[in-house]
Amino acid sequence: MFQTLRPLLALALMLPTWLAAKDRPFVDEPRPMTDRTDIEEPEYWKEGRIHLPPYPPKEGLQPFQVDAPGSVFHYAIDPGSLSIGADGVVRYALVIESNSGARNVSYEGMRCDAQAYKTYAYGNGGRWTPLKAPEWHPLSDTAGERYRYQLYTFYLCDTDAHKPYPPRQALQRMRRPGVTDDDNSLL
Repeated sequence: MFQTLRPLLALALMLPTWLAAKDRPFVDEPRPMTDRTDIEEPEYWKEGRIHLPPYPPKEGLQPFQVDAPGSVFHYAIDPGSLSIGADGVVRYALVIESNSGARNVSYEGMRCDAQAYKTYAYGNGGRWTPLKAPEWHPLSDTAGERYRYQLYTFYLCDTDAHKPYPPRQALQRMRRPGVTDDDNSLL
């Protein structure tokens, strides 16, 4: 007799669960939302048009420090090229000079929100040579890329807000490395 009651007892215990599941608010198969017009599509980031600046002069560049012990390179930005586009990209002409006087010149952009950079053109002999299909690359703190990472971290980008500093503030940070923004406001 107990054996015949066991399935009935199990069925009686499962009945409230089945009844509750029948009226649950969740849908296993989502239905397409065809009648909704109040949903906004997310805005996707789109890069703005690029205009190459004048070639950087030999004088008047703004040097910046890079923590690279034993480095034979000196790093600088052309202050006249430093700008923030409507797309939020901070762009600049970068000059890297060796102790022997050899110079690498490039025009680059940095996305503070994505921690990425792009090289738009290389310079030689006072002229720009644009890249045919420049691409965004993630920033890296490896030895050969440390200068970009430090531009991002210390000079060009507010890493807490993920947006660029205004050009004047970025240049001020390069002139006075290690000085906090609160200290700079006292100057």
